[in-house]
Amino acid sequence: MATKSVLKGLLVSDDFKFPPIPFIFNPSEIDDEKSTEYAELNVLGHNNPKLHFKYGGMKTISFQIHMNDEILGIGSLELYVVAIRSLQTPSRGLGILERAPSPITLIYGPYVVKGVISNTKVKRQRFTEFLLLKEVTIDFTMKEIKDEEGLFAFLL
Repeated sequence: MATKSVLKGLLVSDDFKFPPIPFIFNPSEIDDEKSTEYAELNVLGHNNPKLHFKYGGMKTISFQIHMNDEILGIGSLELYVVAIRSLQTPSRGLGILERAPSPITLIYGPYVVKGVISNTKVKRQRFTEFLLLKEVTIDFTMKEIKDEEGLFAFLL
C-alpha cells in the first residue's frame, strides 16, 4: 500500500542564510491581520464626522509550529530553533550590517507571504535524561513586506 505524502509549509530565507526550513508538523491555523488608520473630520452641518484615510498598517501574520525529536533526531531540535531565530536578526556581511531586517518568505500551499519575523516565542516542553530537547513549540509573528511594484516576491 502506497503512503500518501503530506505537503509541508516552508520558511525560506530570501538572503539564503539557511536552506529552506520545512515545518515538521504544519500549523493548524494561520492568523492574518491588517489594520487601517482613519482620521475623523468634523464637517459643519453633519451629525457624524467623516472618515478620512490616513494610512494602512502592515499585515501581521501569526502562526505556531510544533516539532519533536522523533523526526529530526535527538539533539537536533535546538539547532532547528537557532536556525529559525537567526532569520529574525539582520544580515551581516564582512562584519557590516547589510540589510535590516532579513526578509523571509512563508510558503504554505498557495498562501505565500514575504515579510520579516518580528517576534518568536519558544516553548521547550520535554527533555531526555541527558537534558536534550525532545519537543518544542514556536509562536511566530511576522510583518508582511512588499516589493517595489507592490506584488509578492514569489520564489516558486
